[in-house]
Amino acid sequence: MENLSAGFLALSLAAAPSPVAPIAATVGVAVPKTSQQGIQIVLPPGEYLKEATRNGKKDFSEVFKKLSTLLHSRASKRFRLHRFEQRAMFSDLVYWTERGAHPTFQKREDLALHFIHGGFLSSRLGYRAARKFALEKEKRDANEQGNAFDLDDYAATLLGARWAVHGSKNKEQALAWYHQWAAGKKTLSGLAPLRFGKLPPGKTATRAQLDAVETFVNRF
Repeated sequence: MENLSAGFLALSLAAAPSPVAPIAATVGVAVPKTSQQGIQIVLPPGEYLKEATRNGKKDFSEVFKKLSTLLHSRASKRFRLHRFEQRAMFSDLVYWTERGAHPTFQKREDLALHFIHGGFLSSRLGYRAARKFALEKEKRDANEQGNAFDLDDYAATLLGARWAVHGSKNKEQALAWYHQWAAGKKTLSGLAPLRFGKLPPGKTATRAQLDAVETFVNRF
């Protein structure tokens, strides 16, 4: 199992002044001024972590449904802060995995972690930045001994990032998105299987392969 927390996706969970800036600089992503000025981007543990760990829930799809229900409830009451609430949810999912949870998505733990970190990055830096991080991560893996460029990892990261995009829209659209997941109309377990595969060691994805993944994700 690759350690995403040691890779590009994991941002420091400590109260660092700007945990995003050093990583973002390596791939040329512009960091919002607020983070450069010392506002903590990774939020402290909160209500979403409590919900994730309540009653010993193991199934990631069920945990995500419960968190979406909480997100919908809290965002409905104070919609002006819905983006903050979404960031809090993904921050708490990161904490959840850091504290020993082993969620799986399509029977793979690494895909669950990619999904979580994709949403985590997209909710803070935007979809384009999350996609750039995901691509750089896989390029690095392609040149790492014993590792490879995994198109399914890339897809899972983008799915998490796209989820955050839908939840960052106007009030009507965002609340409708949260509700679909809270009501079980959309579920992680119901998503189409990722079958893009892993490339041979040392090989990076072609533009056509990346486009195929991104076309799939854009239907999400």
